[in-house]
Amino acid sequence: MLEAKAKARFTKIAGSALIISSLLLTSACADTDASVDEQSEVVEASESTEESPSADETFLEDLVEAWVARWDLLTDPEQAIPVDDSQYAEKYKAQVAEAVELELDKLDPYRGIEFSDDDLGARAANYIGLLDDSMDSLQYMNVDDSKYQSTWFEIYDRRTIAILEFVDVYELEVPEQHANVIVDMRLNAELAESRGEIEESLADAFCSLDWYLVDSGYGSFDYEANVTNPLDIDFSSVWVDVSLIDADGVNRGTEFSSITNWRAGQTALIELYFLDSQISNFDISVQWETSDGGYGEASSLCD
Repeated sequence: MLEAKAKARFTKIAGSALIISSLLLTSACADTDASVDEQSEVVEASESTEESPSADETFLEDLVEAWVARWDLLTDPEQAIPVDDSQYAEKYKAQVAEAVELELDKLDPYRGIEFSDDDLGARAANYIGLLDDSMDSLQYMNVDDSKYQSTWFEIYDRRTIAILEFVDVYELEVPEQHANVIVDMRLNAELAESRGEIEESLADAFCSLDWYLVDSGYGSFDYEANVTNPLDIDFSSVWVDVSLIDADGVNRGTEFSSITNWRAGQTALIELYFLDSQISNFDISVQWETSDGGYGEASSLCD
């Protein structure tokens, strides 16, 4: 009887001990699992930080890839369009649009993205904007070639300077097969700076002209103006397109004039004959060739 009671008591104590032990083990395991989970979260967060480069880094990588994609297309012999192709103009326009689109596809994700380097962010926004402007200027190709060329090359010059600043400031490298593009761009940047100075000086000269109404005696209106070469360079030729705006703001058409062998500091006479109405405003576009072979053009100098 005593043995039965002792056995029952022992069984009860052992059972209680087993339950307590089990609870302690479960608690310990739970604490261990929580600790492991926390450590795992820290590791994952660390790995996430390491695996997610900043917009600054990825933009510069994608920028170079965008350039290369464009250059690859335009230098691929298989993509060359024969100049005697009856649809050359249309095909060339499509190719140029595709080249710009290749860059935009690569860089579009960076619109409005915050950069840790504010200067890089501003440069990125400016460059993407230049691509947008390039695409917009294509609407004039094969429609108004004079406007297209002046608009496109003005944007091209700004894009060239932007690319060279990226290369120099951030020490970017381009593939060897395209190294000559950067060399050509450096030359173009020098020419662009020169063209910009010429355009600014010609704008000052042509947009401050005093136009004189000359009585032709035949019921038409003739205008003359004297313009002085404001630069220290000689021009072999300057072609002047003058859009004529009357007092009601109506465009009465465009007249053409030219100046040859225009020396530095020399004054030349511009004449517009047989106009059918009096003119209030003269919107001037020019193309020029310097004596050393430099060339440039600018539309709507007086806007």
